[in-house]
Parts: sequence; C-alpha cells; structure tokens
Amino acid sequence: MNRTVFLMSLSIVFVFIGCGEQQQAEPVEVSILGAGQFPGHLVGTWRCEDGRWSFTFDKDGKILIMNHAQGDVEIYPGRRKDIKMKGDKKGFFEPGQWFVQYDPASEELMVEINIDRVYMEINDAYLDGSRKDRFIGNISDDRKTWEADWYSETDMTAYVPEPSPMKTPFEKSYMKKLLFEKYEE
Repeated sequence: MNRTVFLMSLSIVFVFIGCGEQQQAEPVEVSILGAGQFPGHLVGTWRCEDGRWSFTFDKDGKILIMNHAQGDVEIYPGRRKDIKMKGDKKGFFEPGQWFVQYDPASEELMVEINIDRVYMEINDAYLDGSRKDRFIGNISDDRKTWEADWYSETDMTAYVPEPSPMKTPFEKSYMKKLLFEKYEE
C-alpha cells in the first residue's frame, strides 16, 4: 500500500515539474550587454552592399527574416525553407539557433546564424551539411551603416559523386569585411 501511494505521488510530482514535454528554445536569442533595451535605430532591415545578406530586426532585437547568401534565399527563424534548384533539383535550409548581441557602450552588433542542415542538389551532385555565419562590427556614428567582419564555419560534404568533405574550422573562418546599410522603407 505504501509503495503504491509513493509511486502515485511520484507520478503526480513528475507531471507538475514538467517531466513530460520540454519547452523548445526561442529560435532567436537576444543579449544586450549592460542594462538597456535593443535600440530603435537598429530596428528594421540591414542589407549588405552586395545584396546577398540582409537581416530584419524587430523592436526586441530578434531577427524576423534574413536573406542568406548561399542560395540567395529568405529564411525565417525556426522554419525550414525548401528551395527549387535548376531543373527538377531541390534543396532546403533548416535553421538552428540564431543569436543577436548588442553592446550599447561600443555600438558593437554581433549576429550569429546557425543553419543546422543545408542540402542542395546541383546537376548530378549534391551538397549536405551545416554552417555557422557570424557578423561582428560597429554601427557607424550616423547609425546608417554597419561594417561587420564575416566569419563562416562550415561542415559540409559535396557528393560529386564520391564524398568530398568541405570543413572550415573557426580559426580559418574569416571571410571578409561587409558593409551593411540601413534600408529606409
């Protein structure tokens, strides 16, 4: 009898402490260094001068949508994006956790985009893997541009037709400086 009561009590405790379903993390995590909120002058769309990258921030600093240079495709946080390739080929992006960090003292903005899975069919080959892109730099004094260093870590394999690993570790991930401009709607 005591054992049955104990097991029933234990079951009730597990239900109340959330042993069942675990909550999913927010697809975009925002961090403001020091005290404060995400500044209004960063809210909106920032486009790279080459047109291949862009980020749209809401009032809390979360990314609402971004344009990814690989595939030149718009991706929403937490939502798989299927894409049509040339011919009858297909591809997709599965976004992972995204991060935005802002330092009000230095006006430094950091954005990290994790794509947990990239898959693209190209002719008789395909590309499969993951990537992490980081953009780190300061907002200009006039608050109209953001010059960011772009780092890109990849862990992909090109199947052409044999597997050919294409891994770029962080220490070799620096790509180049990019200039983003605030797009006035």
